[in-house]
Amino acid sequence: MRKAIVHTLLFILTVTVAFSPGTAWSGDSEDIDLLTPDAVQVRIDVLPGRCPNVIWIRQHVSSAAPQSACVGPARSMVAVAILGTSDYSVEDVNAATVRLEGIAPSGSCLRDVARPPLTQEWPCECTRRTGDGFTDLVLQFDLGALAAALDPINNNDWRTLKLTGLMSDGTKIAGSDCANFGVVPPPHDDPRAADAEPGEFSLGANSPNPFNAGTVITYSVANDGPISLAVYDILGRRVATLVDELQTAGQHGVAWNGSDDRGQPVASGMYFYRLTAGAASQTRKMILLK
Repeated sequence: MRKAIVHTLLFILTVTVAFSPGTAWSGDSEDIDLLTPDAVQVRIDVLPGRCPNVIWIRQHVSSAAPQSACVGPARSMVAVAILGTSDYSVEDVNAATVRLEGIAPSGSCLRDVARPPLTQEWPCECTRRTGDGFTDLVLQFDLGALAAALDPINNNDWRTLKLTGLMSDGTKIAGSDCANFGVVPPPHDDPRAADAEPGEFSLGANSPNPFNAGTVITYSVANDGPISLAVYDILGRRVATLVDELQTAGQHGVAWNGSDDRGQPVASGMYFYRLTAGAASQTRKMILLK
């Protein structure tokens, strides 16, 4: 009988955790509310189409006018998508009731912009994969108001952003997603880069480092063009290609979960990652611990 009770409790705990894989529970009442049965758990995607979800506070422009969320986020806005699924329609969400960390949206629209990550091995898993055939509700939130709600924010802080709202019939909804906040431009090997502007070429230190489940690499490129970011082992062999595409000038970021290009986990140890843009190239090292 005792074993049966223990197994039942473990099953309930497993189902509860799996029910909302994006929630990082810190023990406060707001997090508990996200896990209560009276709220429908929805999947949300901060900065849909981007991975990792890096938000630069330095880019904030105060008193920005509301914009259409489907045109593309301005630097003063943070786009968040409530992902549509076969379980519910986002068209039934009352956008006026939605709040992100208590902040009301400045605009919203309906469009298929993103899909859930393939896995949830890391609580802050994200994806660049776009539409999946389900309409999403895209909302814009003022970055300045969000930063004030989360204050204080330190450079490279990871935060779980909580979203709440109501369906048109009054049903509660709740969801969460992670974001990595940058307060200053990424560090640069050159000490003169302390005063670098966001458009300059620089490769930031990955965070966290050392890491286990995943790490984020931030970088900045000066001009539009082809960008390559790859991971190498200590023998100089390419392990994983993280970026190999045309990108616009500015700040970018990418997550690495410690897998090679075949999707297989790599061994613990020291690795190097190299950013290449035309003739410019920078390399840094990181340590994977398991």
